[in-house]
Amino acid sequence: WEREKMILTLGAIKPRKGTDLIVEALAQLPAERRPQLLVAGTINESDLYVSRLKSRINELELTEAVCFLGQVSHDNLSRLFARARAFVLPSQHVGNHFEGFGLVHLEANSHGLPTIGAWNSGNEDAIIPGKTGFLCSPLDSRELAWCINELMTNDALWKKMSAAGLARAGAMSWSRFSERLF
Repeated sequence: WEREKMILTLGAIKPRKGTDLIVEALAQLPAERRPQLLVAGTINESDLYVSRLKSRINELELTEAVCFLGQVSHDNLSRLFARARAFVLPSQHVGNHFEGFGLVHLEANSHGLPTIGAWNSGNEDAIIPGKTGFLCSPLDSRELAWCINELMTNDALWKKMSAAGLARAGAMSWSRFSERLF
């Protein structure tokens, strides 16, 4: 099936989710290869991080490339997973706060969506690097830009990761876990 030239990120907009790193990565891609970024999740317009993020998006002239959706329903989220070409959540450590198990990566995989996450977080438990997606440095926007570009332009790799992600999500289902327990 044909996917749109877009990437999806999900979660409350806060430093730990790495949305700022995604924005910096997008700025490094040539305009003709730059996907649209859809940001789904709670947004607090009065939050300093959100205002800095939006200022940076304006500064980098990415206002047409970044779309803040706010909260989305489960049905709409499923539709977004089905339309996007990649799911990106480069989780960050912020003080004592960090991402736990990357369940959202498996959810994206269950829709045939390869994912990109960051090392040194719960993303490592959900993503098989080079098979179901990529893991990159949580601080390197250039590496993240490379990963995004690969999933946008390399159809053979995308199809391979999509199939592997579907298989991985199926193997990690609750019913599979219960089979192993009983």
